[in-house]
Formats: sequence, C-alpha cells, structure tokens
Amino acid sequence: MASPKEATVIVLDVGVNSDEPIADGVKTTALEASIKCISRMLQSKLFTESKDEFALVLVGAEDTQNRLNEMAEDSYLNIKMESDLKLVNWQILDSLAELKRATSHRGDVFEGLKVAVDIIQFDEESSKKKRFAKRRVILFSNLHGTLNASSSQISAFAKTIHACGINMVQLIGVDLEEAKESALIQPKSSKASKGKSVSPAAAISELFASLEALSDDKVLESVESYSFRDAMSYANYFASRQVRPTPWNGCLELGETLKVPVVIYARVKESKLKQTWKKSVIGDSTKEFKDVISYFVQDGLVRQEVPKEEIGDAYRYGTTLVPYSAEDKAEMKFTGTGKCLKVVGFALASKVKPHLYVGDDVKIVTAPMLDDSAQTAVSALAHALHEEKMVIICKYGYNKSSSPKLVSLSPHLCERANGAFEGFYMHFLPFEDDLRLYTFAPLLDGKAKDTYQPNDEELAAVGDLIDQLTVSKDDDDGYFDQLNPKNVRNPYLQRLFNSLQYRAVHPNDSLPELDPNVLSQMTMPAELAIRSEAARDKVKKVFELKKIEKPKFKKNLIADGTEPSTEGVDGLTDQMETLVTANVLGIDNTVSKVGTVSPVEDFTALTTGADDHTFEKAIQMAINVAKDLIYSFDGQVYADKVLRLISVMRERSVERNSPTTFNQYLKTFKAEVLENKLDIVWSKLVERKITLIQQEEAKTSSVTKAEAREFLTTTKVEKIITQQNGTKKVDDDDMIDEMFG
Repeated sequence: MASPKEATVIVLDVGVNSDEPIADGVKTTALEASIKCISRMLQSKLFTESKDEFALVLVGAEDTQNRLNEMAEDSYLNIKMESDLKLVNWQILDSLAELKRATSHRGDVFEGLKVAVDIIQFDEESSKKKRFAKRRVILFSNLHGTLNASSSQISAFAKTIHACGINMVQLIGVDLEEAKESALIQPKSSKASKGKSVSPAAAISELFASLEALSDDKVLESVESYSFRDAMSYANYFASRQVRPTPWNGCLELGETLKVPVVIYARVKESKLKQTWKKSVIGDSTKEFKDVISYFVQDGLVRQEVPKEEIGDAYRYGTTLVPYSAEDKAEMKFTGTGKCLKVVGFALASKVKPHLYVGDDVKIVTAPMLDDSAQTAVSALAHALHEEKMVIICKYGYNKSSSPKLVSLSPHLCERANGAFEGFYMHFLPFEDDLRLYTFAPLLDGKAKDTYQPNDEELAAVGDLIDQLTVSKDDDDGYFDQLNPKNVRNPYLQRLFNSLQYRAVHPNDSLPELDPNVLSQMTMPAELAIRSEAARDKVKKVFELKKIEKPKFKKNLIADGTEPSTEGVDGLTDQMETLVTANVLGIDNTVSKVGTVSPVEDFTALTTGADDHTFEKAIQMAINVAKDLIYSFDGQVYADKVLRLISVMRERSVERNSPTTFNQYLKTFKAEVLENKLDIVWSKLVERKITLIQQEEAKTSSVTKAEAREFLTTTKVEKIITQQNGTKKVDDDDMIDEMFG
C-alpha cells in the first residue's frame, strides 16, 4: 500500500520577466509574490510536522542543474533543481530567502514542468515502489517568459503526466479563465497546429485542456490556475495539521444477542497545538539542558532534601492528606466497562437538547465498508430513528481500561456526489455530576410581564433584522461560504504560526502586526453590514436606551442654622435609589402597601391626596411596619428608619388635623421601647423631639403644650399595650420580594 504522504514539486520562474509587478499600480513583483506563497506553504508543513516531501525547481536560473540536461546538454538550460524531494527543512526556506531579485535570463516554463515530472518519476523508479499517495506539480510564473513547444509536444507531455500518476497540476500567477475572457490568450491558430510554437499562456492553457480531457479515470484529480492576488490571499493562512483518521472498530450492542459491527471516526475535534512551549537557553537555542526537580522538607531551621523514591501521591480529603500508592491508584480506577457501545435505551430527539453535549469532539458512526449485512442494519436503524425523530442512548467505552461514557447516537442521512451516507453522529452526554443547575427568575411573570413582553412593532423590527442578516447556501452573495466553519480558520493558531515563522526567519526584528485578513474572517462582511443598516437602526429606535442619572441632594440646615444635618436626605436618597432601580428593571412603581424596604416613601405615596379611610388604613400599615422593624429585626439598627417613618406620620397627621391615632400609637411606642430597654431608640426619639401632637398644631388634639414637653422628659412607663395587632416576623427574603415583586 502506498504511503499516505504527498510529493510536491514546485517550479518557480526566477527569470527576468518575474521582476514585473503582479498588477498595474502594485509594487509587489511576481517573484516576491511567488516566494511569499511558497514560503508560507512550506512553513505550514514544517510547523505541522508533515511527512509530505517537496522539491524546488528554478526556471531562468543563472546556472543549469537537472537530470534531463545531463542526457541532452543543449536542452533544459537555465533550469536548476534547487532541492530534491525530501521533508521540508529550514535549508529550503533559507534558499528561498536568498532569492532577492530576478536573474537576467528567460527560462522555458514548459521544460521546467518536464523536469518536475522527471523528479517524481525518477524518485519512484529508484525506490522501485510507489512512495506517495498523491503527486502534485505547481508552477509559479506570470507566463511572460519563453516557451518552445508545439501542440504535438504539449499533447504528448499531457499523456506523460497522466502516465506518471500526477494527481494535481496547478498554475499560480495567471488565472487562465480570466485570461481567456480578457483575450490575453488567443485561440490556437492553424500554424501552431503544424508545429509552430505558441505563447506561454496559450501553451499552458492548451496543456491544461489536454489534461482535463484525460482526467476521466480520476487519476488526475485537479487542474487549476489562480492569479497571484488569489494565491496571496490564501497564503496568509496556515493549513491545519492533517490527521490520519484512526477508526474505532467494534459492535453496536442491542441486547445480548444482537450486535451490529460499526466503525467510529472523529468528525469534529478541537485543534490543539501538537507541542507545548519548550525551555531554551537565551541566545543559544542549540544548547541542551534538562529540568531537575528537587523536593525538600523543613524541619525547624533545617532544610532537608527528600529522595525521589520517598515521595508519593496524596489526595486532600477535607483538611487531611490521604496518601495512596501506585497499587491503590490502579485499584481505584473504574475498569468494569471494557470496550463497548451498548444501547441503554431510546429517547425522543427533542429531549436530548444540544446544550447537554459535552466533550471536545463529535464522532461519526457508520458500518464497515465491506460488510453488507452491517450496512443494511445501520441503514434500517438510521431511517427508523429519523422517521420517529428519536436517538439512541448508549454506554461507550473506548478500550478495556477506559471509564464509561454516556453518549447519544442521532441519525444522519446525507446524499453526496460520491454516494449516499447513512449513519449516526455521536455526542457525549453529561452525568449528574457534570450539570450546573442554576435557577433564574422568569422574565414574563408577575408585574414585569407587560414590561418585558415585546409588542408587534418590536417583534417586527427584530424579525426584519434577522432576515437581513440571514445567510443562505442558495444565495449568490457568497456570505454563506464566508461564514462556513470549513472556511474560517482559528485566528489564535494563525497568529501563533505567523509569529513563529517570522521569528525563525527574523530573530532580531519586532513581530509584525496581526494580518487583517485573519480577523476579517470573523467580522461581518461589509456588504452585509450595509444591507442590514436600516434594520439595525430600526431596532435601536424601538428599543431606545435611556440614561438614568442619580439626582444629587444638598444637606438641610437646622432651624437655628447652627449645624448641618442630613435628616430627611437619607430617606430621599433611598427613595430615589428605589425609583431608579425600579425604572431600570422595568418594575411597576404603583404603591399598594407600606413595606419594610422603603416605608417612608410608601407611606408618603399612599397618603398623598388620600381620603380619610385610606389615610387611616395607611397609618395602621405604617404602625405595623414600625413594629416589624423594631421587634422582628435588631431595633438598634433600624432605629433611624423607624423614627423617620414616625416623623412623617406625625407631619401628615398634623396636616390632616387627625392627631388621635398618632398620639395613641406614640404613647404605646414609648412604653414598649422603655420596657424592652431599647435605650438607643428612645434617646434618638428625644433628640429629634418627636413628641405628641398638641392643641396648637391640631385643634382636635387634647394634649397641651406642657404635656407634650413632659412626654419627652419622663421615662416612667405609663401604658403598655400587650397586643401587637398580629405583628409577623419579616425576614430578608420578604424584603427582597417587596423590592422586586
């Protein structure tokens, strides 16, 4: 069996014509563009440690060095085999870097292609076996040099290429299809058919046409041509490391007696660096050194090294280190699964949500290629699951020593150009230990339902935006292909490879800026952004964002102007914070009761413009809240909030000439505070001079001025109300419910 590696011979035109720019108004020459493309191709192979072999042939070189010239000294002049077929190394890249400018000769690219084919043919003849699974020849030239070949010679060479098993022939520098459309390639004349030579572009075009005619047996897979512009765009990216597919051969077990042979391959797997960072001697990376790890124990002031054989593993169990030996480690492994793929049951596909998929890869399960019975069974099972919209839940073990995994097999039926595929996609599922369960409040629930529920205009705006940004495979704009994961390379790996190759070639220079082409792959295409601009503006309009600024308050002064005070300011600040929070969260600001979070604001809102019945109801609610805060929580902590509430209750009672309920409550409040020895609460009440409402303030009051003054000076318990009107205990959760309910 042939080796899976490839053989590629690069033919590079370095003649005087390669000093021409690749396009009008562009400074880059054909030689510079070619070297950039070739260097990136070889560097990619070098970094991925590819086993593919490359050879380099220079056309238009200063000297001549090739095997065909040794057999015919008058032919194949100025063609040099710079490197024979071998693995990519830095010597080849250094040779390319030394090609600073074009030579003064004009080489024959047709003869250069013949030398390239001879290199592959001679290599395999010498080894007496087919060393390569693929053979490729790539020509880099602007085709402005010379080409001495007749149509008959071109046709004969096409047959030679086919006979040698060349699988791919590519031209980089001229897009032959574009050249034909722009009339740069003239149709073949009658003189050329009689043996006259043709132009290089016409000759290569004729060669490619002959090769395409011979490609029916699929030996020759690709005959392509690209402009330098397209090739340089592709050269900005490093190809990922090609991984040879490794099959998992086993059986899908549906019970004890029914077993279907299957093969499993990795379909999608996260690409990771083949190696981690290594240590190197700064200034001389050729010097070898070894890492030596030593362990020490501290015994008082003595630091003693511990021999490696006396060091073992331990697992921290709480605050205790539990040591275990290698034998313990082997015994504790779960090894009861073995290599298997056993069906546990079937489930509706709608119940196995994509967010349950774990792991870093997706596998594909199919039947062995030459097992007709297995293919029939897999096909029947896949079609049945597809019709019933179900999946298989299986226990999967990679080998006899692996831990069991829970997987789902979802049917996959695909019609392709090279035949139908029927099988399953394998997704790894989590165990209970892997789940992270979080509880979030519903968006469309309670008071916020109307706020969060989008209206018809908002739904239409978002729907239009989705329509404008939707990419489809059937569209002709190419956006689908741009966003297809098959065409989007990992920018992290691209930047890493770019930096490594630049540092290897230029060890003392600063690293270049990130190639904009790398980031452009993950950026919305400019045309798509323009197309969706109106829809995006509409979304901004219907979902208008408003900045809510927190108002600033100035400190009040005491009536005599002697000392600044913040009395009342804290309450207003709390009130504004509550309002701001409510506005941001979309909460209904309508107050229906006096709560423990902002009782002053709630009471003020309820009593503003209220009738007598509503006012008395609000007074009772405020009294209950004050009791809750004083006796259910730490009264010392909530004293300020309670006293602010009592102060506002007094002010509103005076305004409405309704002092009876307040005076009765304040006497009860005093008795309870003194009885429970809440000295801080009482001292603050006296300090703020919150006393009974007297006759001068409210005509219906029976309290004299002297009685009001005496109320604050005496500490004798006059009256104790033992019943607290069903006061209930309020906890922090209730306060949160009131805030966001």
